[in-house]
This record gives sequence, structure tokens and C-alpha cells, in this order.
Amino acid sequence: MSQTARTPALWLIWMALQLGACSALIDVSGHQCETDMQCRDRQLGDICSENVCITAPSQTVGNVQDGVRRNERCVKETDCSAATPRCMRGTCVSQDVADMFLCRPQEEPPIDAALVRYSFRVIEYVMRLPPANIVAKACWGNDVKCTNPIVPISVAQDTGIVMFELPRGFLGFFEVLSDAVPALSYLTKPIEVDTVDRDLQLSAPQTFMTFAMLDNAEIDDTKGVALLEAFDCLGKPVGGVHFESSVGNVRPFYIVNHVPNSDASVSALDPVNNVADGGFMNVEPGFVTFTARYGVGGPVLGSFNVAVRASTFTFVDMYF
Repeated sequence: MSQTARTPALWLIWMALQLGACSALIDVSGHQCETDMQCRDRQLGDICSENVCITAPSQTVGNVQDGVRRNERCVKETDCSAATPRCMRGTCVSQDVADMFLCRPQEEPPIDAALVRYSFRVIEYVMRLPPANIVAKACWGNDVKCTNPIVPISVAQDTGIVMFELPRGFLGFFEVLSDAVPALSYLTKPIEVDTVDRDLQLSAPQTFMTFAMLDNAEIDDTKGVALLEAFDCLGKPVGGVHFESSVGNVRPFYIVNHVPNSDASVSALDPVNNVADGGFMNVEPGFVTFTARYGVGGPVLGSFNVAVRASTFTFVDMYF
């Protein structure tokens, strides 16, 4: 979760499915480029077509190896050209891309407190109300089954607000059970200061299976669903990000123009709701590594390993 506001991807999916259609539009962030050079500089593709960056078909074979273009590999910045002067995880990128993702180390907060307060609100996204019987736990990253949880200091069932006192630097996940579908929410950066996070928006059981209507897909209730979002150095969600899963036989999707789209290949920034969601359906339970790239075949932004559970939504907000 992050401190930015979010209209949930699941709500958008539910709305789209009620309309009985799935859009094939791929207007990423509404207006992604003006020129081919902007696409190449930002590692989003080769050609600007209708303000969307795409990869030229003649360059999709033989020019990319392990997701990195051969003529853009680097070990240090002296390996890069003037047009793409920064070396980011093995790929030369433009300065503006580096500014987005090569984040400077944050200064240590000027406090010595051993504990920090962390809170978020749990709501069901259709009714916009807290689900009944909320039970929340904070779990260390290596405690996959959450056998030694940190329990919240308060859970307000009427408002859905959950508050924890956590060891400063806590890094792990939150397990939230209720009358809604179970959810795990993974942190990808440690909590160092008191934080009021954005809402954790859950799905009621009766809407969980609506995923099966997405492109006539079938939901396997022995598997899970992952919802991913990438953030830049300012903590803002980023469009144009391609997500990958370390396990096969999953169905990727992105929210594009407010509609779930399994044909899209990168996340689309919705500037009104300030979200850029993607994810995977039918993820095999167990450890899964999710990777984010800036553009298909572009530079790797980062990877995170999480434990997916059956019949559970796993939220992963990616900070690099």
C-alpha cells in the first residue's frame, strides 16, 4: 500500500464486467508520446503510434536478450551514450528515466523512537463500507504463515480503521481476514515513520468470480490473484510498466482506460484516480517473484518475492 489515493482495480473490473465488455484499447496514460525519439529515450518502444509507444516488429526478434537490448547494455555510465547517459541495472537510459527510478537514499528520520504507528482503512470496494469481522495481522517477511504476528493496537469495526505499533524499520506484509475475500498486502520498503496509508479495498465473495468473465477466463479457486503497481522516486504510480511473473500458466492483465485488458502489455496511468494497476490471475500458491520493467523488454526496475495463497488477493506496491 502507499499514501496515494487509489480507485481499486477490482472495482474497475467489476464495473467493466457488468457492462458485458472488455476493451482492447491500449491508450497508455492517455498521451504517452509525440515522437519516436521519446519512445526510445524512455525505453517504451521504437515507434510513437497514435501517442502510444510500440515496438517495431522488425526489431522484436534478435535484438533483445534476457529483456535487455544488446546495444544498450552497460556496467557503468561510461558505457552509455549522450542520448542515454545513465546506467540503470544494466541498461542505458535517458536522464529523465533515471530521475524517476534511480532514487537517492532517504535521509534517516530525525527520531530515535523504537516503535512507529501505522494505520490503514479496510473497506469493501462495491459498497464502500468496512466488511464485517475484520481481523488484521502484521507479519514479518520470513514468517510466511504468519505464525508469530504483530496484532493491531486497535481495529474499529465501524470505520474499518486498523492501527498497529510496529518496530521501526518493519518490512513484511499484512494479512487481513473479514467477510470479504482474504487479502495480503506486501510492503516493499520499510516503515520508518508514523504512517497513515491509503485504503485497502477488498472484494466481497460474490464478486470474486467475476474475474472469470475477463476474456472468458476461468478462475481456479485453488490459485490466487496478484494486483501490482509501480511507484517512482516521488511515490507516484507510473504508467508504461510491464509486469512479469516467475511462474507460468498465469493470465496477466492491466487496467487501461478504466477497463481490464489482458491484451495490453504495460500499465496505464489513470491521472484522475492516480493509479496504474496490473496483475495476474490464477497464480499458483507459493513463492512468486514479480518483476517490473519500464516498457516491454525495457530496463528492470526491480523484483520482489512474495508468497501467494489460494483464493486470496495479494497486493504488491513496488518501490525501487
